Amino acid sequence: MPYRFAPITEAVFDLQFESPLSEADMRGAGREFQAAYPKAEDELEVRLEMRLAPQGLAPEIKPVATLSGLKLTGTSGDQLVVIKLKEFSSNKLAPYQSWEDFEPVCWDNYMTLKKKVGYRKITRMALRYINRIDVPSLQVGTANYINFGLSAPFESDSSSFSSTVACFHEGFVANLNIARLPVSPLFRHTSFLLDIDIWLSDNVPQKDGELREAFGRLRTSKNSLFESLITDQSRALFEVP
Repeated sequence: MPYRFAPITEAVFDLQFESPLSEADMRGAGREFQAAYPKAEDELEVRLEMRLAPQGLAPEIKPVATLSGLKLTGTSGDQLVVIKLKEFSSNKLAPYQSWEDFEPVCWDNYMTLKKKVGYRKITRMALRYINRIDVPSLQVGTANYINFGLSAPFESDSSSFSSTVACFHEGFVANLNIARLPVSPLFRHTSFLLDIDIWLSDNVPQKDGELREAFGRLRTSKNSLFESLITDQSRALFEVP
């Protein structure tokens, strides 16, 4: 369900490809995004090359850097495009408004990439939503806000924990990282992390219309996972500024 103040700190629309992009592909795509994403950062892979020298002399060792990706940031600072050798993502940092705002931007970005570098077979499609639920209290029972917990002799309402769960859900695979943070970034708050990474890697649709429709189903499945993990007390927080 839509919330006035969604707890999403980052949303990621991600595609992985069978064949790699060349450096020229990545540079060319980066130029296509330059107007909307003017800040560009290179991601480099550095290796050491050693050339043997004649006996008695030290070998020649030099670092060699190759481009492994580009990180492009929009003018507002909360929109990102990441282009890697076999991966493309479009990200939105907080504040997140809605899927109706987020998805068209992601799709347009993918179309821009595809137009520039051509079709690449997609091997994985994914959505990742990182949520942080901030409760304005230090004395908070985990079960009051999160439908997840650990049972141990030392557990108390103030215990932090982190757990990763892999599951199948509605035809997709999901990794859930669920945590009660040891320290909240907000003063006198307790914060919970719900990091949901959900994907399809078998029979990924290759036609644009089918791919876009599958992302819609992926989002619906992600939402149902999120709703199953939170309580009404959490929901009430998302309606208060």
